[in-house]
Amino acid sequence: MLFSIVIPTYNNKSELIRCLDALEKCNRKDFEVFICVDGSTDGTLEELQKSNYELKLNVLEHPDKKNHGRGMARNLALEKVTGKYTVFLDSDMDPEPGFLDAHLEITCRQNCISLGEVIYRNRNQNYWAKYIGERGIAKFSQDEEVPFHYFITPNTCLESQTWKNLTGFDTKITGYGGEDMELGYRISKNPSGKFIYNPAAKVFTVQEKSFADALLQLEEYGKTGLPYIVKKWPELSSVYYVNKVNSKKFSDKFFELFTNSFFRKSVLWVWSFPMPWFIKKFLMNYLVVAHIHTGYKANLNQKVNT
Repeated sequence: MLFSIVIPTYNNKSELIRCLDALEKCNRKDFEVFICVDGSTDGTLEELQKSNYELKLNVLEHPDKKNHGRGMARNLALEKVTGKYTVFLDSDMDPEPGFLDAHLEITCRQNCISLGEVIYRNRNQNYWAKYIGERGIAKFSQDEEVPFHYFITPNTCLESQTWKNLTGFDTKITGYGGEDMELGYRISKNPSGKFIYNPAAKVFTVQEKSFADALLQLEEYGKTGLPYIVKKWPELSSVYYVNKVNSKKFSDKFFELFTNSFFRKSVLWVWSFPMPWFIKKFLMNYLVVAHIHTGYKANLNQKVNT
């Protein structure tokens, strides 16, 4: 097999089935699929047992059958993949038939990690879908190199030996967010750790999360996953500007002033009104950073109080 496709899944049986249906329509057949079941209780395992896909399907689950997060779920396949390349997909994504060809073309040509495009079908109805569809790697052009902190695993292709050599995802990151960036940073420290935006490799999905839901998750990430990552890699404290927290510099204190609760809630109230998209998007940029900071500062205060 040239490709090993690794798909973590947690209680989204119907989306997973659509993903597998789409994989059956791929132009290539030289791939294996690893379904990493992360404590699902919605009948996912039973559905897979009675399926009759022609795919080379491997179903994996944790020995304790509990939920451990996407990073640890993907690691279930770490020592089992046989393909030269590993492709990470989320279980709610429907790839185009030629997405593997597109990944292979750029990965071979540039000896790099190929970051494909995720297209949200409901981007015109969901502000969070529209926002994330225009940020991160989407700000770059075809074949352009992007920074490591934009590394995301949904629709990503890399040499299998790369993540094997790094022993996979950090299993101490179990909450929302951070496991992709942390692995991306470790990959970037290698000579061949180059990330290239490859919008020719397309997958489609629907974003169910609202902007309000996303902000709550980002605040939790700032409180849990990010402090762990910054402690492990202090040089990453600048990625979300958390190096400004408790800084004595006047400019940093000024920055912190504008992430306090009153200002944050005021901006969120203003954001709720109709306005041009470029203004709404600017305010969303602020709110994302402010909520991460809120969680990060809550973590610091908790440590002080204990």
